[in-house]
Amino acid sequence: MKITEQTKSCQTFAYGKLNGLNNRESARLCLLIPEGVDANKISANAVAVYLAVCREPNVNALNHAANNDEGNPSRSKLVMAYEKHRKAFKKIVENRTIQKSVCDIIAESISSEELSSAENVRAFFLSKLLTTSIR
Repeated sequence: MKITEQTKSCQTFAYGKLNGLNNRESARLCLLIPEGVDANKISANAVAVYLAVCREPNVNALNHAANNDEGNPSRSKLVMAYEKHRKAFKKIVENRTIQKSVCDIIAESISSEELSSAENVRAFFLSKLLTTSIR
């Protein structure tokens, strides 16, 4: 994703930076919460979930180690792990674009304990989105 000057001038980008996100993570937040959306209507708990979803994925290289003598991680397995995170984020953005209020309600219902205990926050939130049928 290319981070343009227009993205950097977005209020959502600045909000992400104030909350400890790096440029790439803040740009993801801009995709999730576009400039035109009234962010004041989103609860603080939902914003915390969205901030967690936008953070860099934590892929443990040791979990993807190849079966060789050095135990070096297999590059293809690491790439596949990051690709799963990317696809989950893309689906979350797609769902939020279509149903903002539903995503906000589901994000608001996630407790901070659930969020901190989830190994893969994106997959956890996406599973909540896909299994909850509020329509």
